Amino acid sequence: MPTPTTTIPAFKSALVAALQASSALTGVQVSYGNPGDTQRSESIWVGDTRSQQQPSAMKSLPVRRDEEYTTDVVVEITQPRATQENVDLRAATLAAAVETVIAEDPSLGVNGVLWSTVDTYDMAGGFDADGRVCIITIGVTTHARL
Repeated sequence: MPTPTTTIPAFKSALVAALQASSALTGVQVSYGNPGDTQRSESIWVGDTRSQQQPSAMKSLPVRRDEEYTTDVVVEITQPRATQENVDLRAATLAAAVETVIAEDPSLGVNGVLWSTVDTYDMAGGFDADGRVCIITIGVTTHARL
């Protein structure tokens, strides 16, 4: 079997499974990728990833690599007839549940993943045809060795 060139798909799949299994997220839509037209009023999806790799040792064969990447986890809440504050608070509650899942098992059991942490947290609010919206984008940075 060839050596995998990245742990990204396995980590993203494991993160989706862990979020779906979290009792704090019961009833919340969780998906690998943007759910598009099937998105519900409370949704979390594992999105884009940015990656860097470098050799971990110049002498070893096969060449082992250290991989570091940041994956966006998007929490999106839409509520009709709600205040922006209430929508922001609900989104922050779900974002805290995402952070807890990662803190409880930073490798998510993925072969090669050493650990992952929440590094960035961006919140945007607004209003659309369905009501008040809050989108939190969490940057989960992962360290792996291949």
